[in-house]
Amino acid sequence: MATQAAAGFNALADAPPERAPFVLRDIDTQEPFRGKAYRLQLADKVISGTLDQNGATRPLTAAERAAIVAWHVDGAHTSD
Repeated sequence: MATQAAAGFNALADAPPERAPFVLRDIDTQEPFRGKAYRLQLADKVISGTLDQNGATRPLTAAERAAIVAWHVDGAHTSD
């Protein structure tokens, strides 16, 4: 399983809106993952879906973004 710590991977601005997507990028190339299945592990639940053409998840609340502890993208290459 290719899991990465979520800290530092959110490409959102310092003060994101209440609902905004989380953009998942390849740790080596910084290219967004496009059209791949993803899974976000939050402190209290798991959110899954398919990334859009920009590597973005569905819109997440500020509380959901703050609660992300790890993420996984199917078929993703990771450095760990």
